[in-house]
Amino acid sequence: MTNPRHGLSRRHFLHAGSLSVAAPLAACAVGTSPDLVQIGQGRLRGVRDNGVVAFRGIPYAGDVRGMGRFRPAPPPPTWDGVRPAMSFGPSPVQGVRLREGMPIAEDCLTLNVWAPENAHQAPVFVWIYGGSNVGGTSASTAYDGATFARAGIVCVTLNYREGAFGFLALHDLLGAPYALSGNAALTDQIAALRWVRDNIAAFGGNPGHVVLGGESAGAKNVLAVATSTEGRGLCHGLIMESGGGQTVFSPDEATRNARAFCATAGLDPDREAARLRTQSATRLLAAQEQFLAAPPCRFPFRSVVDGQLLKTSPLAAVQAGAIRDLPLLIGSNADESHLFLPANRAAERPRRSDVANMNPDDLPRMEDAYDAHFPAMDPAERHWRLLTAEEYWIPTLRVAEAQRAAGGAVWMYRFDTPAARGHFVGLAPHAAELAYVWDITHSHVTRLVNGPKLRAPDLAREMHARWIAFIEDLRPDRGVVWPSYDPTTRQTMVFNARSDVQSDPRGDERALWTGVL
Repeated sequence: MTNPRHGLSRRHFLHAGSLSVAAPLAACAVGTSPDLVQIGQGRLRGVRDNGVVAFRGIPYAGDVRGMGRFRPAPPPPTWDGVRPAMSFGPSPVQGVRLREGMPIAEDCLTLNVWAPENAHQAPVFVWIYGGSNVGGTSASTAYDGATFARAGIVCVTLNYREGAFGFLALHDLLGAPYALSGNAALTDQIAALRWVRDNIAAFGGNPGHVVLGGESAGAKNVLAVATSTEGRGLCHGLIMESGGGQTVFSPDEATRNARAFCATAGLDPDREAARLRTQSATRLLAAQEQFLAAPPCRFPFRSVVDGQLLKTSPLAAVQAGAIRDLPLLIGSNADESHLFLPANRAAERPRRSDVANMNPDDLPRMEDAYDAHFPAMDPAERHWRLLTAEEYWIPTLRVAEAQRAAGGAVWMYRFDTPAARGHFVGLAPHAAELAYVWDITHSHVTRLVNGPKLRAPDLAREMHARWIAFIEDLRPDRGVVWPSYDPTTRQTMVFNARSDVQSDPRGDERALWTGVL
């Protein structure tokens, strides 16, 4: 793969295929100093550094504490004078897994903007982080938007409610005012996209050219938002890293999950569910941590096909053409499930609770198929391969196939670059591509999955350039050969120290899933 020009001045334009979105605050402009902007809420002061202006901790919605818990957030606050926007807002309420030392708070709906100095009509990249919908923060060092801003892109990262605060479906237990409680986090993300539509021009961004991207649970949320009744028209291209469109609950499944959560919290779901609204965030988090220790299913905090925000599953919506007009960059990693299942558990046959998308009744049949197809493979590795396919690879393929069948443009990748050192040496586990996509070699996530040093730093520059090309052009193949995905040839860009396009990589394994998932 030939490295294109990267890191120099970039073209900023409205792609011919993009939708034109009117920005109500188009009159807002960068202030007399590049670190001062005027938006509808008031004036903001950011920080300038090496040609990039950063604004952190901007509230994009109102307070969701008290009676606002489990409900769509109110409009964002306004202020007089100049509000400092130099520090990240608190992380959403969560355990200690992915917040990287940041304080947590229930009132957490803030976003961050990195913009090139003197930007005008620049493409916009909005990022939704992952973390199984129970962890993560936009303050993570893995998502420093300056790397995109230095290439001429306005980058936005955002917090959203997690766990029970964002995904506990209480429509049956608390009534109509809580009809969207199971998708409260999605309403947060949609509110952030509306904020971008209405305000990003003040930072030099083009509200008519917004690419929405995410990884893991964030990628699943990207597709849910894009196919929702309220999210359509708010973005113009999609990036999905290790996601899918099938990890959702039906209303009945969501209610059973909520009832189980109430029981864990020591509440009778029929008589005491309303107490969830008034318990302290600390107590609710304690119940959540206990619930996650023995959940009723894998990923118990997920989007709900509620009939209002989500009329059908995101995958079914893609099949019906819901994102036909949104170019899609999508892929997964070679060894995703190594991050989640330790070797001693992987040596056992997978359990029903290990799968999130397939019918668990089909698990014995798939175990037998993998045993027969890979007889010489170590049993633990066979199980890792099966679970990697079930949770990430096959759901990703199904989205790509559906988008192509509906007439949309899609480009497929797989990340194979193995860690050079650390716990996952020789593997490309879940989240390992993030350091390469963002071209960030030092972060908590990088150290965890890639080790202290990237195996292929040149590839980080190359992958970062491919993502920049997609954000700018709504296709990633500027200067390189990367055919769009087609189920007949299944051409896929395989990123490694020596990257190349392969037709139907691991096709024999893919075929095992026909009719199963």
